[in-house]
Formats: sequence, structure tokens, C-alpha cells
Amino acid sequence: VIEATDTASTSYCADIETFGTDLNITVRDSVCRGERGLRLLLNADSSSVVHALFLIERNRFEPIPPALTWTFDPVAILLHGPATGMLPAGSQVRATVRNNEFLRTRYEGVHLALGMALQAADRAAAQVVVVNIALVSDDGKNAIWDNSLAGGYPLLVSANNLFQGLTTIYSGRAPSVDVSNQIAAANAFVDLAGGNLQLAAGANAIDKGDATLAPSDDKNGRPRPIDGIGSGRALPDVGAHEYVPGK
Repeated sequence: VIEATDTASTSYCADIETFGTDLNITVRDSVCRGERGLRLLLNADSSSVVHALFLIERNRFEPIPPALTWTFDPVAILLHGPATGMLPAGSQVRATVRNNEFLRTRYEGVHLALGMALQAADRAAAQVVVVNIALVSDDGKNAIWDNSLAGGYPLLVSANNLFQGLTTIYSGRAPSVDVSNQIAAANAFVDLAGGNLQLAAGANAIDKGDATLAPSDDKNGRPRPIDGIGSGRALPDVGAHEYVPGK
């Protein structure tokens, strides 16, 4: 459990700024409590090949009551390239946000600023993948804000995410892939008021995920997919949790 040091300011659970060319950063199985959550900033230049992999999985982002009842931009991923010119051939940049819970967010849950110029051969693999998250909005704002200029890389891939308390999922640049995302009713979760974002029996999210983009496990490390409706065919669920009948 990591708590931001000052709930009255803009302190983060973790604020990581990097200028290197060979990075592999993982944030996993943690609880982040505070006004803000996790901020990852990469500044790359055109002098060296960049290899940067970021993985944010199976975490929970939540406020610290009673001082705070919401979190602001729990995940911020800011990937910036040189002001002029492209990154050298062979550069690899990828970030994955999967199986995370976002409880009572304001403005957006995931804030992206993606501005790298990549060689044509490197563009397809350059993605920010936001998949199988469960997000509850406190103010009805957008869940994902891609504050990137047209033509900048990586591109956003969004799939199997379950959102509650908002009407519009995206702000800014539209995702390059938008598959099997849902805006959920309040009764989709076991106990929304109590912060339990596991799927309730009968939720529309059960067995409605995209199998190609779903991870192989869920927030609790249970395997995906599980046949949640007794159809005889196992399909992944939408959201951070895979529903297990009878549990």
C-alpha cells in the first residue's frame, strides 16, 4: 500500500521521470491511495535507439477518506520524443495498463500524452494498451484522455474495460482500437458503495470481452477465460475481475 504524502497537494504515489534509452518498469499488485496516483514520464532524444516497456497491472487506485473522496488522474503516461526528427530505427515503446481498479476518479482515470515520431517499421508495435480495467467515475468525466497530437506515437488500444458513472469514455484523440468496452450499471458490481468491483451475478459484462486482447488472468490472478454463464464456452469478461459462478 502506497499513500501520497500530502492529500492537500498534487503529490503522487509514484512519480517516475526517465531520460534513458533502455527501460523496463513494472508496477504490480499495489494499492495507491491519494489525490493523484502514478505518473510515468519518458523523454527520448534522437541520438539513441529507445527500448521502453511499461507494465501497470493488478493495482487499485483509490482516495484516502475522509480527507479525499476521489482521485485525480490516477495513471498518467507521458511519452515524449525529440522536438524535431524521428527516433532511430528499431526503437520500441509500449505501455500496458491491465486488470486495474480505479475507484472514484475525477477528470479521467488514464491520462496520456504520446508524442513520439517513429520510423514506419516501428509504428505497429508502439502501443499503449488499456485493457480489462474497472473504473468508477466520481464526477462523470471521461475515463481516458489521450492528450496527444495527431501523428504521434504510440497509439491507444482500448478493450474490455468496464466504466461506471460516466456517459462518454474518451476525450482527445480517439483510440486506434476500441473493442468490447462497456459503460456499466451500478448493479454490475458486488458492492459498488463498499468499493468491491468484482462482477455481480448476472452482470452484462460476464463473457462479453474480446478474447484476442484479454489478458490470461484477472485482478486476483485467476485465469481467464471462465465460462460465467454456463454456455459451455469460456469467454473473457469485461472489467478487472473474471466472474466465477458460485463464488
